[in-house]
Amino acid sequence: MAEQKMINNRYKILSNIGADKSGYFLTLQDSEDQKKYYTKLIKIENNKLSAKSLYALQLRMQRLVRFSHTNIISVTEPELAEEGMLIKQTSVSGSSLKEIIQKQGRPLPMKTAYRISLDIASALAALHSEGLVHGELDPSHIWIDPEGKAYLSFLELPPAFDTERPIYEMPDLTPGTEPQPDADIFSFGVLLLEMCTALSPYRSTGDATDVEEYSHIFAYYRECVSESAGLEVPELVPVLSRCLTDNKALRFKDGEELYWAIRKIVEKDVPKKDLPPKEDLPSPQKNKKKSGKKTGGQTGFETSKKKSGSAALPIALVILLFIGVGIYLWLHQPEFLNDFPKISFNAKQKESETTPVYQETLSLLHVTQTAMEVQSIQKMAEELPTETPLPTETPLPEPTATQPPRPITALTGRSIRWLADDSLMAAVPEESFTMGIDNTFLFDMDGILPRHRVSLNAYWIDVKEVTQAQYARCVAEGVCQPIERIADEWMGDDLPIMNVRWTDAQVYCSWAGKRLPTEAEWEKAARGTDGRLYPWGNFSRSIGIYPNRLHRSGEDPDDLSPYGVMDMAGNVSEWVNDFFSETRLINDSELVNPIGPISGNMHTVKGGSFLSQEQESASFTFNRSGAAPDTVRNYGFRCVVSADAVDTTKAAEDEALTLASSVNSADNPADCTNRARFVSDITIPDGTVVEKGQWITKTWELENYGTCSWTENYKVVWSDENYTNSQKLFDIGVDLKPGERGEISVTFPAQGNGDTHISFVLANTDGETFGLGERGRGDLYIEYNAE
Repeated sequence: MAEQKMINNRYKILSNIGADKSGYFLTLQDSEDQKKYYTKLIKIENNKLSAKSLYALQLRMQRLVRFSHTNIISVTEPELAEEGMLIKQTSVSGSSLKEIIQKQGRPLPMKTAYRISLDIASALAALHSEGLVHGELDPSHIWIDPEGKAYLSFLELPPAFDTERPIYEMPDLTPGTEPQPDADIFSFGVLLLEMCTALSPYRSTGDATDVEEYSHIFAYYRECVSESAGLEVPELVPVLSRCLTDNKALRFKDGEELYWAIRKIVEKDVPKKDLPPKEDLPSPQKNKKKSGKKTGGQTGFETSKKKSGSAALPIALVILLFIGVGIYLWLHQPEFLNDFPKISFNAKQKESETTPVYQETLSLLHVTQTAMEVQSIQKMAEELPTETPLPTETPLPEPTATQPPRPITALTGRSIRWLADDSLMAAVPEESFTMGIDNTFLFDMDGILPRHRVSLNAYWIDVKEVTQAQYARCVAEGVCQPIERIADEWMGDDLPIMNVRWTDAQVYCSWAGKRLPTEAEWEKAARGTDGRLYPWGNFSRSIGIYPNRLHRSGEDPDDLSPYGVMDMAGNVSEWVNDFFSETRLINDSELVNPIGPISGNMHTVKGGSFLSQEQESASFTFNRSGAAPDTVRNYGFRCVVSADAVDTTKAAEDEALTLASSVNSADNPADCTNRARFVSDITIPDGTVVEKGQWITKTWELENYGTCSWTENYKVVWSDENYTNSQKLFDIGVDLKPGERGEISVTFPAQGNGDTHISFVLANTDGETFGLGERGRGDLYIEYNAE
């Protein structure tokens, strides 16, 4: 690592801080915006972390990306690099709590311990209120800045790098479960004991299932709490007791309850020598435009008690000032007073008598202070009118052709012209969709992901596959490698580039100021949010409609997605950014911006190809395969760019796109059943003589006697293994509610010689098949005599 200077051709390594069993800790600088990050690089060759734990880590960090709080160091989306997975968080100057304890010794000064306790309790309260848990709280996850403010870190900090984590873990006889808020509460109690007393934390053997040690740990802390009764601030004893007890009924239920317990101690008259200055804690008034309680400007640990004589004169002046302003407004601007919120004096007086001063900080717990909110406040401040009038004698300057950058919102149906490579791009808004499928209509398809929910940020994706002319521009500029193995009949400026390696596709997208899509981004652009089977919807094409030749990018008007993206079922298969794995761990909770496995020998390929042997299955939006990154085959690609990176300096707004129609899907309950009963043959009764190769249409009358409603896109599936047909899926073409009957047909060329029996089954649009009868095992078949 010491020899490496850049990561992903973007992040400059400023320092190599250290390493633990799973990766390196680095300080990086983004070459684009010069921001600095404290980063952990999870190594590809890491043998300490299982695939499940890597997946859990990625999922956890994704949940924390949108969370923000004044006492929590923010993290960014996990990012794949050639060396592994990057987890980045904002770089903050200061030292870890572990380092401070090592340098200053224990116990810490009460002023310092209280400040850290209150800051971390506030962070835990905000986390728990959002349904999140830190789960790894210890001194190597707490950062103290030069002003003494404490921050909660999601990455391990030097110098310990999590080496003493077992000391702070709550004993649990059922390991392997997701951590709950009480795990953070216990860890906080151990930290509090360590900061405020000379007592040592219990050093366990690390066997979480040891019943005897389990009881020893809690017995040890009960003894510690009793010895702590002689503390200079005895109010800490019940807090320690409720953090370190094995009685769940007595333990703090979450960080918010813990915060108020700490806050009560802070608001009391603790010894003056241990009080931090008032600016050590944020004032509630800074977070509110109006405050219903007067505190005389006191915040933090400083008591609000003052001698009444010293405060009488300023209070009287303030009262006279408010009276004067009120009279002026009443005489000159009465409408202002009418709009002012009415406050009941009696109710307010009663509240001030019964509500403790510390409850003014309640807003600090529940406001997560997201970046969008901060930006909104900054924007409002920038738009405030200046008090300095413009000189009237100076004429305004003539408007220039140069306009400031303006963001372009990603709305469905909207398009932009990306200036770097003159590509048309379609908007894909931020929303969730269903990815994968649980059943596959009896197709032999490997590596299909099970159904799961995915949430993606908004982005723009190329409407068409990158063409040979576009790629040639990148080659001409000396960035992309020439493609040498395209057959003459597949050459043409408007034809998609093909036979590119994965690295070739990645280099092109980077050259154009974009990137390769993730598998989830590609699938959502093809599938939309209605769970369709093909980009154009759920209806099955007859094989004759599939183009069996390479065509110009965007030439097939029927191969169109719900966002207006073209050729996602045909033309050429496409590289995406993710490593490929045939099996993938899928969590029940919704994934946010997934980036796929952390490493692998192959990358994922999506979409059908004009050379596909199975055109039907290749056209499925959920279909996927893998190929080595240096594979030279009929693979092309398209690029994406995140919505927040698009403005009028990089793109021009274009015309509205044509979109694929929405699908007609049945709103069936999850536990409904599909049952079918044969009623009669409408065409080609058993034994009918037909000519081999003749196109025939077989029609049955069936009854839906299950509890699911059938839509017109339910399928008849060719299930016979003795005969093959180019088309395997046929739409039933009718909507049948439970108890209704309808005619269902299939059309295909007659096969076989002599007496021929061909079997079919039915399927819903989730790929789940069922036959006739109560148990769904009966054949739907055709029998004829082929001559």
